[in-house]
Amino acid sequence: SSQFNSSIIENDTTFDRIERLPDEIKPLHYEIDLQPNYQQLYIIGRSKIEILCLNRTDRIVLHKKDIDIQRMAVYGNGLKYHILNVQQDLKNELFHIQLDHHLIGGHHYQLHLWFKSQIVVNRRYGFYRSYYQNRSKQTRYLYVTQLSPTDARMVFPCFDEPSMKSTFKLSITCLPGYSALSNMPVQSYSILPNGHTLVSFATTVKMSTYLVGFVVSDFENLARYSSNVALIDYYFQVRTWTSKENIKQTQDALKLATAYISLFSNLFNITFPLPKLDLVAIPDFAVAGMENWGLITIMQDKLLCDMQYCSMRNYASTASVLAHEIAHQWFGNLVTMKWWNDLWLKEGFATFASQLGCKFMNRDLNLCRFIVSAAHENAMQFDSSIYSHPIHQPIESQINIKSQFDSISYRKAASLIRMLYHYIGPSSFVQGVQKFLRKYEYGNANNHDLWRSFTEVNDLINVGEVMDTWIYQKNYPLLTMKIKSNMVNISQSPFM
Repeated sequence: SSQFNSSIIENDTTFDRIERLPDEIKPLHYEIDLQPNYQQLYIIGRSKIEILCLNRTDRIVLHKKDIDIQRMAVYGNGLKYHILNVQQDLKNELFHIQLDHHLIGGHHYQLHLWFKSQIVVNRRYGFYRSYYQNRSKQTRYLYVTQLSPTDARMVFPCFDEPSMKSTFKLSITCLPGYSALSNMPVQSYSILPNGHTLVSFATTVKMSTYLVGFVVSDFENLARYSSNVALIDYYFQVRTWTSKENIKQTQDALKLATAYISLFSNLFNITFPLPKLDLVAIPDFAVAGMENWGLITIMQDKLLCDMQYCSMRNYASTASVLAHEIAHQWFGNLVTMKWWNDLWLKEGFATFASQLGCKFMNRDLNLCRFIVSAAHENAMQFDSSIYSHPIHQPIESQINIKSQFDSISYRKAASLIRMLYHYIGPSSFVQGVQKFLRKYEYGNANNHDLWRSFTEVNDLINVGEVMDTWIYQKNYPLLTMKIKSNMVNISQSPFM
């Protein structure tokens, strides 16, 4: 433990420019234990972060927001480091730890933190309380995480940038009669003296902080096993979770999800990267779905869909959301953008993959056309408005990060990827995607890395040269043709 002096960093608010984490420290592994007080709505947490010092430094900088760090300690090279002082940068949500000695480049250290964070009520981000009513009209609570894009720092102190990938060993306590889910399968249970259950999960693969997920609920589940026809003895469990009254209504979504997993495993030529996948219906959710690795949380009506009786629009919505979030398990989770200016790289591709998945999975061509045309028309409408922006643009503030989640990053990006798919041909496209995923798996990449993978497969086309003209400019081109006598004049301008 350590006693330390604390101060607040005063920022110049004239310029709302985001400050990034310094490149001196890299996290390697987190051990995080969360003990929520579900009645008083706070979390007592403890974490140990193994870090690698990349460059000599006497400070550690990480993210936290609305978290009270009560104790901390730093160990390494057989020493316990004394903490001189800490500073909180409220605008950038950064926490600076000043040490009495320098950390040495190339050496490993352990950062221990004891902290208190909050269970959020009436807002749907961080670790928040949701609820539903059962058939007896009783209110039942559940507890859910929504950490994308930058709210992992509300639950536990962390290096909360997508390129700061680590492995995670997670545990959480849950109420009697409740179960806990996370990214990986449960490794052990133990009953505590107060009757709560301590649930520990297997260590994750290397992943970004925004993909960490928990759900604590009294839900029940249905289960199926997905397989890959190209591999022998490759089976893993897929489950849907919702209230007891609604669980049978998830059967069609469960069948569809297992089929999508097999489809994408074969299409990308990479088996599903984790040993299980849970899909949980959330009664009040800020987005249609969230791709937490191995623990997809999804808006309730998208999972409770009887395909035999629902409308084409509702069926298309369920099919698209399931395919989108499952495609993310490879494109976005296995390979993640280096920074949020390439958000479109995961969202645009997952949207396109969902269109592709619906085409392969459904013989109803009208449904496929409906899904593609609805996305394309929405993108064109948004892109011709004053609110449009380039697909790839600098991120200069926290607000910029969240505002990127719009029709441009999803639907316009998907339309351009679809254009590329037809331009270079399905075979070259799939080979390029496979090459990209293999080269950068469990790491990070940007748009140049993706274009390079396609060009290496088909060197007759410089894909970057073609696609950069589309992603660095807003709007779409309007071609005007004027015919006078025997002359044809064609001009191009942005359509607005």
